[in-house]
Amino acid sequence: MGLHETGSPMRRTVSSLLLIFTAIVLLLAGGCAGPGKEVPPRDAPPPVRTIAMVPFQKVSGGDPMDPRVRCPLYGRMFPVEVPAGPEGIVEILFREKLASLPGRVLLPQEDVMAALNRICKEFSGGDAMRNLAKLGETLGVDGVFFGFVYRFRERVGSPYSVEQPASVAFSVHLYHVPSKKIVWSGVFDKTQTSLMENLLDAKTFFGSKGKWMTAEQLAAEGVRQVMNSFPPPPEE
Repeated sequence: MGLHETGSPMRRTVSSLLLIFTAIVLLLAGGCAGPGKEVPPRDAPPPVRTIAMVPFQKVSGGDPMDPRVRCPLYGRMFPVEVPAGPEGIVEILFREKLASLPGRVLLPQEDVMAALNRICKEFSGGDAMRNLAKLGETLGVDGVFFGFVYRFRERVGSPYSVEQPASVAFSVHLYHVPSKKIVWSGVFDKTQTSLMENLLDAKTFFGSKGKWMTAEQLAAEGVRQVMNSFPPPPEE
């Protein structure tokens, strides 16, 4: 899989959508866990059939003396190293995965962006959840899917020998429109290691067929892992 093109005119409206995620940060920061904490456990998430995905966001560190960044939703700390553009790559990997799931309907990006453009004109920065609900209700979906990319460091070397392995970190979240809350989250934070370095991570080593992955390949493995716990579709 090669790199994907993400620079269409419709995607350039993403700058206005940053308000949504900024508001989510402000709204939920008070409930964040402390540094290094895992995503808190949740009850079994409700089933979802129809899903709208909004553009993923790159999260960069604000303190040059601290090479880490805090997850906007849960407070977990990640080492940060994100060049321009990788959020679009991770977003498309998730889009392809969601589109392949049986019993789900992923709305076309054009429909989602058009609805977001209309909603942003009336956006109230003080109530992010209300606007996520409004987007979901406007589109008639069960869930709104979004994510943050914290690190996307490319491999330096070849598939057989590296000076620096690929390293990727992201989190994804599902807002459930009927219940008006976030009901599922997935986190991936991985720097590829050799089998000799980390026997506990053998599944990543064998998933790469013993080769050193690119950052996109490692991200694809992360998508596969976190989506194992994604909510099921409704029963027919």
